[in-house]
Amino acid sequence: RNDFMLVVNADTINFDNYISSLPEEEKSKSWAERMAYRFGRLGMLNDFDLVLDAKADLVIYESMPFERVDFKGNILNGEMEIEYAKVEQIANTAVNLSGKLGGFGTTPQMTDFQYSIKSNDIASLINKLELKVPDLDYKKFSSLDLSGTISGSMDNFGINTQMSLGQLSGSYRGTVVRTEAADSYDGDIEFKYPDFAELLGNFRIKYEPSYKNLGLLNIKSHLKGERDNFEFTNLEANIGYTTVKGSGYFEKAEGRPNIMASLD
Repeated sequence: RNDFMLVVNADTINFDNYISSLPEEEKSKSWAERMAYRFGRLGMLNDFDLVLDAKADLVIYESMPFERVDFKGNILNGEMEIEYAKVEQIANTAVNLSGKLGGFGTTPQMTDFQYSIKSNDIASLINKLELKVPDLDYKKFSSLDLSGTISGSMDNFGINTQMSLGQLSGSYRGTVVRTEAADSYDGDIEFKYPDFAELLGNFRIKYEPSYKNLGLLNIKSHLKGERDNFEFTNLEANIGYTTVKGSGYFEKAEGRPNIMASLD
């Protein structure tokens, strides 16, 4: 079995000059789908071991610029152990990664894969990565601070993540199963926002309360199901001085949300 050690210091690395272009049927797909196709072509990384220490002021991949990149890690028996992978800027966003990554040539397999993503322009990041996201007022949710740990495959993984999006903060600890039909969740969720009425407005939900400020929103619950069809248990919700506990079921049918709940 061959093994190599590679140390790289470069001003610019343009991978688009060395990697063959995508087939026509792949070019029109989303950025995530294109990356999945590329990952499925990395089976050769299972054939040798490698120690890699690389730095570059600019890396270009799929026509996307990654500025001030710093990577240290190794590949052993088909598994990459990342000591650190840092990108100071991509679409006004800083990214830090570490952990283990395998499954080269098939589907990514992650073990204690840690991530930290910080952005002051979330709309730019969404546009660059062609992400499908809720219809929000991103002028109110412009900053993002996201961190956590993932273990599993891209289709079935456990996750422990914390997030702040503008003044909205939240966390999720549980599992995610992804299918073509929908993503399924089973875990504990919590989120907070300083003004419940303002939050609804930022989500473009029409609501005109008697009081301009209803106070802090704090919700904890266990969720199980899909985005438009899930049950919630162990609910604890605080809106200002009002406290609600209980369980229930949420369903979105014909574009209308239906909630059935037993509350204390």
